[in-house]
Amino acid sequence: MSIKKLIAISLIFFGCFIAWMLLGGINLHRTSDNTRVLKSYVQNMYGSNLNISSPGIYFEVKKIKQEKINGQEVVKEYIDKEWINPSKSDVIVNVNLDPRKKGNLWFPTFKADFSGQYEFNVTSFPKNKSFFVFASLDSSNSIYRDIRFTLNNNIQNISRLVKAQAIANS
Repeated sequence: MSIKKLIAISLIFFGCFIAWMLLGGINLHRTSDNTRVLKSYVQNMYGSNLNISSPGIYFEVKKIKQEKINGQEVVKEYIDKEWINPSKSDVIVNVNLDPRKKGNLWFPTFKADFSGQYEFNVTSFPKNKSFFVFASLDSSNSIYRDIRFTLNNNIQNISRLVKAQAIANS
């Protein structure tokens, strides 16, 4: 092979290399811009990330706090929460990938079936006092279906959970 042929092959190789690098950079830039824009559309249509934490129960206790304000002893009354976490849980989660295409990009969305049974040891709670059940479904943009809340095997009205917190008497 002659020197002229080697130089010609090298120029063609480096020319193709530079062309592929430019094409790759442009595609990467366009994809990252579109991903940012289209991801919000996908989240609006199918919901955002979902975090489910275990429920907790608590009762309210009036407490007194003494403090000095401007040199005077002041007694303030406030309400504190005494929490108890589940003593036993049985959680089943079935997650299925449901990819969605938006524009030329594919986004992973998931359908999840969640079932959780939690048991609380409430013997330490005072008698004749209301206690509150707090459950958190962490994403307001997610889609929830077939939510059921049972207490002592009795189905409770879910609208109380959606509006605020469910209250049950001990």
